[in-house]
Amino acid sequence: MKKSLKFQFISLFTSRNFNIILMLSIVFALVPTLFYGIKFHSVDINTIPAAYSFFLGSGYIGIFNKIYYVLMPLIVVIPFADSYYTDCKNHTIYGILSKCTLKQYYYSKLICVFSSGVIVILIPLLINFLLNLAVFPVNSTVEYLNGFGQIQNQLYIIWLQHISGIWHLYHLFCTNQYLYELVYLLIASLFGGLLAAIIFQISFFYKGNKILLNCLLFIINNLLSIISATLPINLNLQSYIYAGYTAGGQS
Repeated sequence: MKKSLKFQFISLFTSRNFNIILMLSIVFALVPTLFYGIKFHSVDINTIPAAYSFFLGSGYIGIFNKIYYVLMPLIVVIPFADSYYTDCKNHTIYGILSKCTLKQYYYSKLICVFSSGVIVILIPLLINFLLNLAVFPVNSTVEYLNGFGQIQNQLYIIWLQHISGIWHLYHLFCTNQYLYELVYLLIASLFGGLLAAIIFQISFFYKGNKILLNCLLFIINNLLSIISATLPINLNLQSYIYAGYTAGGQS
């Protein structure tokens, strides 16, 4: 099992798809910090929102987190989730199975696929989180949540809970916004690993086009967002894996 797992991780870390997607994700994670860093350059420090307000894995910074959420199913799937499909198409699976059992192959591949989904979400979001701490003030009288200060935002969240749904972990948010975001960073990363694992399982039964396999969750995810926007039901996964959302889907 150890040799099989080692082989799969070597295949992952030397994979062109994995390295390209990881690098592109890191670059995209730098964009919000760069954009808002330029926007708030040379302004009164009292008008700059707190660093947590610029976290990419939250609902605070508008267009950037929306783009990231839309692309997330592709980001976690393309690196390695279709590797069984690729092994079969390239007939390399026979050589691999000559050195390990089918059970070892399956579990080592599953662990590696799940890890790939976690890594491509965890590393870029963590870089974004730490860079925001380095660039923007940790505490501020202005925050992006609704343009209020910290106390007003905490009162707003309590009020929002009663009118629109459950604000997940709102007690933690009111106590420590940065720990709150780190928890959601971990949730988003594990969710990325889960999405990758789902496509890996589907690939055992799917024999069609590889592009469609990689786009399957992308299509489903965006259909759920459309349904949530038109019907009185929240199927938008963004509400559960991003910081700053209620179960009602508002931020």
